[in-house]
Amino acid sequence: MHDAIIIGAGVAGASMACALAGQGWDTLLLDRHAFPRHKVCGAFLSPESRQSLTELGLDAVLGELQPAPIPIGEIRIAAAQGAPLKLTLPIPAQSVSRYALDLALQTEAHARGAQVRTGSTVTAISQTLGGWQVTVRSRDQGSYTLEARAVIGAWGRTAPAGLSNQAVERSKLFMGLRTELSGVPAEAAVELYFFPGGYVGLVPSGNEAGLANAAALVTPEAFRRCGQSAAGVIAEAARVVPALNKRLLGAEPVVGTAAAAPVELDRRPLAWGIVPHIGDAAAVIPPLCGDGMAMGLHAVTVCAPMVDRYLRGTLTVGGWRAAYNVALTRDFAGPLWWGGLLQAGLGIRGLSPVLLRLGRAMPSLAYRFVEATRLRAR
Repeated sequence: MHDAIIIGAGVAGASMACALAGQGWDTLLLDRHAFPRHKVCGAFLSPESRQSLTELGLDAVLGELQPAPIPIGEIRIAAAQGAPLKLTLPIPAQSVSRYALDLALQTEAHARGAQVRTGSTVTAISQTLGGWQVTVRSRDQGSYTLEARAVIGAWGRTAPAGLSNQAVERSKLFMGLRTELSGVPAEAAVELYFFPGGYVGLVPSGNEAGLANAAALVTPEAFRRCGQSAAGVIAEAARVVPALNKRLLGAEPVVGTAAAAPVELDRRPLAWGIVPHIGDAAAVIPPLCGDGMAMGLHAVTVCAPMVDRYLRGTLTVGGWRAAYNVALTRDFAGPLWWGGLLQAGLGIRGLSPVLLRLGRAMPSLAYRFVEATRLRAR
């Protein structure tokens, strides 16, 4: 029997494996995908994210990452009409390669003693008297069963079939898209461009000049209208938003970097289902807020000490569940509410230019809105 099994080897899952293996627990990290892989992510690493990585003892991983993170000092928001809104970040953020970061954290988890198995799909989880039983299917080993004293779900925004007890309303689903673009002049800024049906975000990517990470969030209708591709969505946004069209003159998608995935918004924090959740499995802040990795890592900093206490026998599973529910609701409710409000307002075609104009006239108000979507250090 393992001490802990973590399902999902992204930033949150790999960080949790680092934390538990570093404390000497027999830890197994599972993921159905092979790594490295391109993922739907805006690649924005906020100061809150770096704070959590430091708290977890993983700041050296970020410091040694290749390609190195790129400093981000400004937010720019533009719509089809009016001038862009520009805000200087009080504390610089970073653009980071998820392709490199996920693998680097998995490598660190292995170095600390965790087992890492990719290409392994979890098909069922059930609670037992001594912990949990996990059924896994892999190409090499077929179907087999594992047991663990603790199991943590880090499977991302959408749980695999049978691993969640939460019903999803299809009307609340959006499509998240991501690709890299070449030929984009470097800017030390995160840029958001709104058009009917969604928005496109840009941040510089990697060490190569002119390379940018483009991420988009669109309605299913807009996704279909744009040919069901990241390139089609970006082209439509550039056609509608003059500022984006100017930025992308001569830009081309980089072959092999595209990714797409459904994104559920309007969801309350879900700290616990069949098992405790971390990362996007626990909460999904509207992507335009750029705090998704921060929320995922913050959940790890809250949950990891509770897992440790539970494994040591000083915290019951009921006490763990209750305390974790309270902590995530307390910390996430405000940013999720304000983030949803901001997402909704900027997504309305006639309202977004008005909000941007108000932000330019009253920058202190714009800063307060941005601050409301951030996690508070506790």
